Amino acid sequence: MLYLLCHHSRVELAIGAAGPADCWLERWYQQEAERAVRALDRLHKGVIDALRILGEGFVAHKGSDKLRSELNDGGLKPEEYLRLLMRLVFRLLFCLVAEERGLLPTPDADPRVKERYERYFSMRHLRALARRRPGTSHADRWDALQRIVFGAFTEDAGCSSLGLPALDTELFDAGALGILEDSKLSNRSLLAAMRALDQFTDQSGVLRTVDFRDLAGEELGNIYESLLSLEACYDRSERKFSLTDRGNAERKATGTYYTPKPLIDSVLDATLDPLLDEAERAPDPEVALLGLTVCDPACGSGQFLVAAARRIAQRLVPWRDRSIESPDRAVRIAMRDVIARCVYGVDVNGLALEVAKLSLWLEAFDAVLLLELPQRDIGGQLPAWEELVAQVEWARERGAAVHLDGARLWGCESFYGRSLAEISEPFDTVYTSFYKQLGGLAGAVLAGSEDVIAESKEWRRRRHGGMLYGLWPNAASGLVGLRTRLPRMAAYQEQAATLADAVRGLAGVEVIPDPPHTPMMHLLFHREAGAVRAAALRIAGEDRVWTFAQLAGTDVPGVCRAELEVGDATLGWTPAAFRDLMQRLLTD
Repeated sequence: MLYLLCHHSRVELAIGAAGPADCWLERWYQQEAERAVRALDRLHKGVIDALRILGEGFVAHKGSDKLRSELNDGGLKPEEYLRLLMRLVFRLLFCLVAEERGLLPTPDADPRVKERYERYFSMRHLRALARRRPGTSHADRWDALQRIVFGAFTEDAGCSSLGLPALDTELFDAGALGILEDSKLSNRSLLAAMRALDQFTDQSGVLRTVDFRDLAGEELGNIYESLLSLEACYDRSERKFSLTDRGNAERKATGTYYTPKPLIDSVLDATLDPLLDEAERAPDPEVALLGLTVCDPACGSGQFLVAAARRIAQRLVPWRDRSIESPDRAVRIAMRDVIARCVYGVDVNGLALEVAKLSLWLEAFDAVLLLELPQRDIGGQLPAWEELVAQVEWARERGAAVHLDGARLWGCESFYGRSLAEISEPFDTVYTSFYKQLGGLAGAVLAGSEDVIAESKEWRRRRHGGMLYGLWPNAASGLVGLRTRLPRMAAYQEQAATLADAVRGLAGVEVIPDPPHTPMMHLLFHREAGAVRAAALRIAGEDRVWTFAQLAGTDVPGVCRAELEVGDATLGWTPAAFRDLMQRLLTD
């Protein structure tokens, strides 16, 4: 491929060429650029078609009486209705782009959660349906999209059962769709709108699908600005919604004008590049670059800000840590820092600002894969080392960072036959606890690169308070645990295996996993949780032996679960005494 690209014939002048700019490579580049412009123009048309379809669909549905009443009475003006529809379309575009970039569902979601979202709630599912069927008059798909998917984005914690994060943006605020949230939309209209966004016919008449993965942030801005010339109309007598193109009337009225990319590049060449050159000559180029400020006082949909942030980020990357394997991820990390510190935008149009923030967010989003070692919810199980390395490599290939939640990492050495440093080495950041397994009063530690730790200090100050000089008892107790309990982890692991052997075959008790991978395990009791809890309290009162403070239910009726963490006290149990104790929890 490189040979074909670099062959001397590629820079030969075509017959009748006026100069070097007419060589074959330049001609091919111009053809692709023109094709990209045509594709973007078709997406603009698809967005307008989707707005029209959605506007007509909401008004026409029998479950939208309140919407029709508001439009008829003048409580909701047609232009306000159009803004709500635009907000909805940009929600759909955001989800389409985020899914294709692997950002939804979140990369660290459980595979079963991802499958659930993909199969029933994803944009891919809607796109596939739109290609196969016209849809019905039912409104169940709109209800699922609005209440479950959009609803998850407005929750503080997102929706873990679908792998959807909370989104801190006004576009997804509760109530942002206004009366549309209480209106109905048929499956037929929703799928038709999805077809308008997803498909287009090229010049040769072939039906193609839009590549949302490579839709750049400024292209979202282009789409928004192309909609400013639309005028919404509502015919009360026929209860019909329509759109007409007013040309530049809205732009002139609001002072909003589309800024072509060549003009943006020219402005940045003349204004920003000299400042970047000067910053790179400073004693500390990284500090100087991040000290620049770019403000657009009429930022519109943010195209200028996105372009400026990208230039700063590209200059910043060479002055940073070269250990980041993925160049794309290095730029995204730099973009995130630049957007947080260097670029500012102001605009009188609220929706334009939301589009600008989304454009910047999509440019800077840095995916993270979170792995927990050991996995507490399944009894402290650990993946095989080869499987763990494969998961990390999978994330790396996709430009994602990898974080280790290692609250109980201290007990993993025996299973892997590796030191804690070796186990932690593949990860970008590592969290571990001083009170779990080590027995400290409280506290945890986060290890990572200098820039990540610098950001986490601010997070600690705002959310969890306290500095080490004020929390010295916690730090001291953690240090004691490191000196006394950490050297005993191998003994804890050996005792866990011994106790698991002791109850193997005991009717009514199961060990998860068997044998234990770490000093912790889950014990499943085939008895109601209340009965096991009552037996534990009787044993505590009669024999002064405390077993389990908490019992959790399971998906199996009549089966409860207890978590056993082997520590100093548990080292004194003999196998026979432990088996007898478990038997009493089942029968007392």
